[in-house]
Amino acid sequence: MSDVFISYARSTARVAQGVADSLRALGFGVWRDDQLPPHRDYTDVIEERLRAAKAVLVIWSAEAVKSQWVRAEANVAREAGTLVQLRVDSAPLPLPFDQVQCADLSSWSGQRDHPEWRKVADSIVALVGRESGAPAKPVEQQIRYCKAADGVRIAYASVGGGPPLLKTANWLNHLEYDWDGPVWPELFLRLSAGHTLIRYDERGNGLSDWNAKDLSLEAFVQDMEAVVDATGAERFPILAISQGGSVAIEYAARHPERVSRLILLNAFAHGWRTWSKGLITAAEAIKVLMANAWGGESPAFRQMFTSLMLPGGSSQQWDWFDAMQRATTSPKNAARLFESFGQMDVRHRLAEVRAPTLVLHSRDDQLVPATNGQEIAAGITGARFVGLPSKNHILLADEPAFVRLVDEIQDFLAQDV
Repeated sequence: MSDVFISYARSTARVAQGVADSLRALGFGVWRDDQLPPHRDYTDVIEERLRAAKAVLVIWSAEAVKSQWVRAEANVAREAGTLVQLRVDSAPLPLPFDQVQCADLSSWSGQRDHPEWRKVADSIVALVGRESGAPAKPVEQQIRYCKAADGVRIAYASVGGGPPLLKTANWLNHLEYDWDGPVWPELFLRLSAGHTLIRYDERGNGLSDWNAKDLSLEAFVQDMEAVVDATGAERFPILAISQGGSVAIEYAARHPERVSRLILLNAFAHGWRTWSKGLITAAEAIKVLMANAWGGESPAFRQMFTSLMLPGGSSQQWDWFDAMQRATTSPKNAARLFESFGQMDVRHRLAEVRAPTLVLHSRDDQLVPATNGQEIAAGITGARFVGLPSKNHILLADEPAFVRLVDEIQDFLAQDV
């Protein structure tokens, strides 16, 4: 069952969707009545979900105040001690709910740092507990900004202690959201245990500039160069996932004096524009859907893409990843980034990489076939290839392959100690 049940009137459906997305981005399971199964009785499902939820979030509005359904749901939650309230307009709350604290989100438009939203989020955490959400991000994470060669603002963060370890950006990162969800934190905690983990959001998404004109491989490499210069790192290992692998390979070929080791996970040296005709056709269809359906309220298309990234994920991980993608970039940028990744090609650079290289790839990766990793390992002198027993493009902490992944990375990095 979901952690949070959302009660609302039909006129505030868009607000309810935004609230649900924001809560899922924090790692909570959320249910609202747009998820009603077609074979179940409406009343039975509502009551079942309402009573099972650890928190019931009521969105009060002028219409909701008049709704017998919303008032009944709010009363069940009040009696159960699971009620959390917010309002989106100035309509007076009905008795006895006007005697209970109610956050005012009439001026909220998705900001995570909005003081009234923090009240809502804190109340949900208090009722649900951290065990159902994601681990809190470490308080020591420090987010800063630098500028790339063309003036684009790039957000980067460092966490942990010890020698630097640079992780390149991959598909739709967000320096804050990634810590809050059920997908990335365990990997970041392991990586930062013995290193200062440096991450950044690439241009076009996350906390970096969404209005960048240039989304080319050259621009992505310049972003990485700017982050390295801003952190003062001189020589360091790199972890690169997915398209971040192409960026890391190009960087390593240009700056052999700075890269001590290279770790490539589910990476490719040439994007989907150079793959088979069937895969190109499928990718072009995905790109069209991105431009037209990415920002819609229906999660159907984004979940189709999520199923390629995390076919072995739980419903909670799928919900969070879907919400994170929607919140982290615009439909236009998603399509532009996807096209840019398709055009990448650094095959001619493989032989120029001098750093010791570890190539890891999920054997049954549904998004980037393992042949891509094998090709990289064959092209870089001395590179070692490790096949991982997984079908996920992003490995998850609860699968056996994750243990092998962490062990291989830690053993590889320990050779520099």
